[in-house]
Amino acid sequence: MFHFEKGIPDDEWFISPGRTGASVEYFPHFETKHHFTKAQFDYYADNFYYKLFSAWDSLGHLLNIMYELGIERASFDKAVKALARIRPTLHTNLKAIMDSDEFSTMREIRHNVTHNLLPGHVGSPITRVSPNEWTFGVGSYTQSAVVKDNVTASLDMFAKTLDVIKAQSLLEASS
Repeated sequence: MFHFEKGIPDDEWFISPGRTGASVEYFPHFETKHHFTKAQFDYYADNFYYKLFSAWDSLGHLLNIMYELGIERASFDKAVKALARIRPTLHTNLKAIMDSDEFSTMREIRHNVTHNLLPGHVGSPITRVSPNEWTFGVGSYTQSAVVKDNVTASLDMFAKTLDVIKAQSLLEASS
């Protein structure tokens, strides 16, 4: 948030044609300071997703131990799936979080950070539309505000996940 609030003018991340005649001009509203700010924002956002998914998987380990799921290499996803047979209500409540649009966006951003082009960078402008046909465009890009909004939603989802697990634990303890 520190870097985001410094200002990253990437809502309009390209213009076509560019101001100096190029077919596409990327980041037309950036000054030198914005490139540094954006690099810092991207660095911390990328690391946020690494750490957050480690925390989700730690919850998977916790659920594996709490409910004796017997998962050899536990993860949050595997634990939630395993809960379907022994704690269907907990499974349903956690699965609802995992099925949310925000969770899907979080998972996609994290996947791209780990395995593909970083969301804060412009992707390839080349698309193969058939075996003999290619198109050239501007590439893909995820604006900083989209990442920031998903970071906030992700933290809310993580807190909700903890609340769901806690509520189930309290329910079982009072039974």
